[in-house]
Amino acid sequence: MKELQLVNPEMDLMLPEETREQMKSIIMSGISKNTLKSYHKDLNYFWTYINLRLGKEESYPIPESDILIFLTEHFTKMPDHVEDEMIRLGVKQKKGPLKYATIKRRLFTISAFHTKQGLPNPCKSIMVRELMSKARRAMILNGVEVDKKAPAVKSVIEKLIATCDDSLVGKRDRALILLAFSSGGRRRQEIANFRAIDLEKLGPARYQIRMYHSKSDYSGKPKAFPVIGLAGQAMEEYLDATGIEVGPLFRNIHKNGYLLDGLSAIGIQHIFKHRCKLAGLDEEAMSSRSLRSGFVTECLNQGNIGLHEIRKLTNHSSFKSLEAYAIGVNCEDSPAAKIL
Repeated sequence: MKELQLVNPEMDLMLPEETREQMKSIIMSGISKNTLKSYHKDLNYFWTYINLRLGKEESYPIPESDILIFLTEHFTKMPDHVEDEMIRLGVKQKKGPLKYATIKRRLFTISAFHTKQGLPNPCKSIMVRELMSKARRAMILNGVEVDKKAPAVKSVIEKLIATCDDSLVGKRDRALILLAFSSGGRRRQEIANFRAIDLEKLGPARYQIRMYHSKSDYSGKPKAFPVIGLAGQAMEEYLDATGIEVGPLFRNIHKNGYLLDGLSAIGIQHIFKHRCKLAGLDEEAMSSRSLRSGFVTECLNQGNIGLHEIRKLTNHSSFKSLEAYAIGVNCEDSPAAKIL
């Protein structure tokens, strides 16, 4: 697969080679490993499909017709022999349709690639946009949830932590889930980035944790979030049991009980899915992202917490993006419904 270029090729030709390499190094260091990995994964998926389906090798710009074939067959049904081979190659995990959000993300990656190359963008054509819009509407009309995972509200969190026993793994998972939820619905990569030094004890079972950057904030200015109440108690029990003072805050734990390296973002996702399964919840309907939407939804459902207070903890870049996380908010007791 071709390398993802980071500047327009026409501009690239106008710059000295040393400047190009230095600029590329700066830009690369500002893109998270997860983002780059996702870009490469999405492009590899697309070109594997096109190669098996149409016999074409990677070439840009991609014809609009190829994009339309890719989208149409993913919204309906792809040929069995193509799907079987993609599963054999490890590019596709299992038989069946992809979720709308996954298809949309892959289209976004293809679009971004063309934009970075300064190439005509087939993803912005009227036909492609119309197909995406109508496919989404058709899914909604057929009762398919196209965008969001179910929120992990307070009642869900209670079920998850009820599965955590007093073993080292149980104490870790309980502290992790409660911290992630109560500190504003932390993203899994943010949790994986936490170090022991980021956690400051304020009193018995009371802490604050500092976060130096997030998906939408690379200012470098640390932001502190409270770890109190049940989360503070769980954190204290976890630290007492592990004795962690340096290095990653949340660790992999050997079956014999000793600490290993820090948990990855994927490892945190696996923990969340595992706890969902133990709690008898639909693990496919939820992900670690459910903690974030669950926190926002729970705050709004309680009715006495304003958006400004919620945003202080979630660290959303705008109120618009914050409101997008409010799923299944109960409007029955809303004052707005009683203005007459």
